[in-house]
Amino acid sequence: MGLVVLVSAPRTPAIGDGEADPPDAPDAPTDRLVLTVENVELLSVSGFPFEMDENTQIRLRIDVNGNVYNYPNLDGVDWVRTGPIMAAQWFNILPNESGYDIRFEGDVREGEREARLVNLETVRHDDGPVEARYELYPVDTDQRARGAIPVASIRYTLTAN
Repeated sequence: MGLVVLVSAPRTPAIGDGEADPPDAPDAPTDRLVLTVENVELLSVSGFPFEMDENTQIRLRIDVNGNVYNYPNLDGVDWVRTGPIMAAQWFNILPNESGYDIRFEGDVREGEREARLVNLETVRHDDGPVEARYELYPVDTDQRARGAIPVASIRYTLTAN
């Protein structure tokens, strides 16, 4: 399970100011949401092109309202091993009054073998907080078709920052 800790410093008066904002001053509006990829669970599926285990690696592309985010997102790291305690990662998402359209796709690899994972569904969230799962299906590149049985389940959250 991933853990995201957001820390904010308390408001303090500016130097020489002598006092903080008046008590009736409005709070700053929430200016963004945070999308967190908590973990990816690989599902055991008969007929998948290769066996997936603790050495299986994954990478994701996350489309939120046309903006694409990559997981993992760290220089020099292109893949992440899957599992219940895999590294979570969060992304700052700009606010959108009309809601959030989210779609995941990715790649999975075991050794030298790779498979593309997709879902045709775009999930709509009007507001946070959200805790949800999104399933990915293999692509049969020879047939140019999406598989019928999911092979990966992504757990993610969408929360206000």
